[in-house]
Amino acid sequence: QYREAARLFKAIRDDLTIITIPGNHDIVRNAEPQPRLPEEIREMFPENVLFFGNPSLIELEGVKILMYHGNSINDLSDMLPQVTQESPITAQREMLKRRHLVPVYGKKTSIAPEEKDHLAIEEVPDIFVTGHIHRCAVDDYHGTVLVNASSWQTQTEYQKMRDIHPEPAKVTILDPKTNKVSIREFN
Repeated sequence: QYREAARLFKAIRDDLTIITIPGNHDIVRNAEPQPRLPEEIREMFPENVLFFGNPSLIELEGVKILMYHGNSINDLSDMLPQVTQESPITAQREMLKRRHLVPVYGKKTSIAPEEKDHLAIEEVPDIFVTGHIHRCAVDDYHGTVLVNASSWQTQTEYQKMRDIHPEPAKVTILDPKTNKVSIREFN
């Protein structure tokens, strides 16, 4: 799968930078925070693909972007009635309110025992991106642009069994200078 992904990424213009973080289907540990993909995987990809751990706070042209795969959305949807699989943005708001990416302890999201809590939100980002539930959504929360990224895969049998309804082939495009958002569909 990684070889195929690398092949597809090589077809993307090399003047575009692609930023990736791992999630629950990758070969790194499931406990969060997750390290970036190992070197033997990263070296398959072109140089314009950058690999970070999950979560990561990066800064591009003065814009702070918090990237988190979003595994704890499941825990939040189990605990809070206003959070559902269809409303990932609500989960992101709850994370920002609580200043933590995994604000519910002891549920399905595994947390690695580390000296520092890398899941605490210490700096409010300009943009907060998740993607775990494969739905496309965009909103604003007190000046932070919230994005839940889509996926490229249509509904799997497993997702049908779990009543998960992905919205595949949608890309969120955000102009960081104006915060103007558009969604491009590739269906």
